Amino acid sequence: MTVRRIRPVASMSAGLPDRDVARAVRQLEDRNREAVEHEHEAFARASTGFVPAPRGSSFGRVLNEDGAWRQSPIRNGNAADVVANAADTYLADGMLVVPRGVVLLPGTMVRWRFSITKTAAGVAVPAWNVRLGSAGSTADAALATIQGATAQTAAASFAYVEIVGLFRKCGTAADMALALTLVESTAGTGFSTVSAYARQGSAAAFDVTAPGLRFGVSVNPGAAGVWTHSLIQAELALA
Repeated sequence: MTVRRIRPVASMSAGLPDRDVARAVRQLEDRNREAVEHEHEAFARASTGFVPAPRGSSFGRVLNEDGAWRQSPIRNGNAADVVANAADTYLADGMLVVPRGVVLLPGTMVRWRFSITKTAAGVAVPAWNVRLGSAGSTADAALATIQGATAQTAAASFAYVEIVGLFRKCGTAADMALALTLVESTAGTGFSTVSAYARQGSAAAFDVTAPGLRFGVSVNPGAAGVWTHSLIQAELALA
């Protein structure tokens, strides 16, 4: 087997044996590592509370080597079908828990994705409630209610629904813009008399400073409506 050697950069290797080049590279790496550790020590001394080492984590955050935090999204999802049967149903597999110690900032986003099938029963206008509280149930306050664009029809169908919320203000008087989109597999029958629609919503003057908050969605398919959620995916992207 022939092993091809990668030539070192000429400016580093001119006139030097390979072993000297390797030694120089190791020395450079050691100096860089010492510089990073020095910067982290200075950052830790200037900070209060627990500060992990570079590339360590706290509350889902990863500390980059430049001293900046990179926040990992908080996610949730279902392991089995979830049925909403003719009543407002809290989709617990889409609940998002804000970790203790994490402060929500403007620019934070929440997103829920659902794939849903309905039976031929149910012709009411559906409604989705974006909820916030500590219960993780329909007992939590409804920040906003977004209704479907039209009533359903007496036909079975499949739909994909997405709800996105953007925090424009946080603190004790938070403000969030919301949008809901629905696309279904049948045109003009089933979930709606149109094949797709988009709806707008908003929430204002609510408090996001309490510890242990839970964001979630409940859905009401209306009288006789039976909806089966085969996919529930939720994400909280912290700013």
